[in-house]
Amino acid sequence: MFTPTVAVLVMLLLVTRESYSKEGWKALGVHRLGLSMWPIAFGVTLLVSVTAQIIVLATPLASFRKPEHGIVGELISCLQVILYSLTFLLAEEMGGGGTCFLTSCPWAAADYLYSSA
Repeated sequence: MFTPTVAVLVMLLLVTRESYSKEGWKALGVHRLGLSMWPIAFGVTLLVSVTAQIIVLATPLASFRKPEHGIVGELISCLQVILYSLTFLLAEEMGGGGTCFLTSCPWAAADYLYSSA
C-alpha cells in the first residue's frame, strides 16, 4: 500500500532532489491545499451519510442500540477510522495517482496538471 508513496518520496527527496522547490511538488498536484473545495467535499459526504443513515434506520434493516463501551469508546473508534482512512487515502493519492500516473501516461499529464493548478 505504501510502496508507491515511499518510492515517490525517496525519488523526490533523495535521488532527484526535485522536492526542494515548489515546482517539484507541483508535478504531484500537492502544491496547494485547495481549501475552497473543502466545504463542498465535506458537505456532500455529510449529506450522503446522513441520508443513508436515515434510510437504514427508517426501514427494518437496522435498529439503534446502546454502545457497549459507552459513547467515549465509540468516539475513539470513529477517530481511529478517520485517521487510518486519511493516512491510506494520502498514500494512495500521492503514490499511485500522482507520480505513477504522470510517468506512465505522459500524454495525460498536461490535462492532469492543468486541472490541479
